[in-house]
Amino acid sequence: MDNAPDVKAESPSIDSVADKAQSESTALQKQELDAVSQRREHGRQEKLRDVLAFCVNAILMLIFLLIGASIILVVWHHLTPESWQWMNDEDLETVSTVLFSGILFTIIGQYVRDRV
Repeated sequence: MDNAPDVKAESPSIDSVADKAQSESTALQKQELDAVSQRREHGRQEKLRDVLAFCVNAILMLIFLLIGASIILVVWHHLTPESWQWMNDEDLETVSTVLFSGILFTIIGQYVRDRV
């Protein structure tokens, strides 16, 4: 029996197998956790982009409404009799300057060109 190989000496101990299994399990969990973390981070970034896009669209809608109201106001002022007009010439000039200065149209055009 002295010539028979010692099975205990050649086989790994139960503790080392358990340690190796634990380390492999931890590595798999870490990779899985990293993937979950990356997915959640991506979701947060997309939510932030959605909120920012909504805010930009709301501001643009407000600008379009203000421009439309200003155009209607100027046209109304020129078409109605003087007794119906409530703005003096200085107020009308201020509205016309802001409306037709081109700054707002340039900003809006730039945004639309980038988005479309």
